[in-house]
Amino acid sequence: MSKNDEVALEANFKSWQEKRFPVPPKDLNVFEYYCTEQFLRSYDLNDSQLKNGLVGGGKDGGVDLPPEN
Repeated sequence: MSKNDEVALEANFKSWQEKRFPVPPKDLNVFEYYCTEQFLRSYDLNDSQLKNGLVGGGKDGGVDLPPEN
């Protein structure tokens, strides 16, 4: 990722966060939510559906662990 891409992503995230979560909930990783929302936006999911599908942290059965060699 180029430096320009990084600056654009950070600016887009900051703008999005100010509109969607000006005071972020303590139980939500806002960047994870942002990435999920952006990746799945073509599916037109609501907030409840997006939050229900987040797998960061525990109790996800290890779905986000890297494979062992």
